[in-house]
Amino acid sequence: MKISVIIPCHNAEQTIISSLQSVIQQEYRADEIIVIDDHSGDKSVDLIKASGIDVKLICASVTGASKARNEGIGAATGEWLAFLDADDIWYPNHLSRAIQFIKNHKIVGYINHYDWVSPDNKFFTKKKCPVDTEKMAQGIDAYLNLYLKYKHFVGMSACLVERKRAETIGGFDPELVRRHDIDFC
Repeated sequence: MKISVIIPCHNAEQTIISSLQSVIQQEYRADEIIVIDDHSGDKSVDLIKASGIDVKLICASVTGASKARNEGIGAATGEWLAFLDADDIWYPNHLSRAIQFIKNHKIVGYINHYDWVSPDNKFFTKKKCPVDTEKMAQGIDAYLNLYLKYKHFVGMSACLVERKRAETIGGFDPELVRRHDIDFC
């Protein structure tokens, strides 16, 4: 199963290297890492280039995470898209758990448990996803019921999406500045 990791980046010099390192430390290796820089005015691009990590870096003329993610979808070659924000990190088993779950359940997306981390990569409080997503009923109704019950989606950094399905819906709504992830899901 070929996986493309898509990371929108805007002024993320404090966290982008940790995010990239969490991708290359995965038990199940991604086939490509795509970083879409969205007009960063800090050292994000220089740090990415100097990192030695094999990254397809796109310096896009877009503004906003939804447009940057769409650029990543367009550049991706994997059959599955794994989204990661530039200020988030994955546990080393994130992709292997996701792939196993997808193989076992034949679903489009994957939701993982998560922890909140400070910008200097220190855990400051444990906030777990309130449901065991690996055992819950699947499907759009179950997913939307999570939102209605808890008023929160886990977020794009925990999701894998089949590329052909992301393309079918036209990617992320470029007009949405916030909550484009909820609209996408």
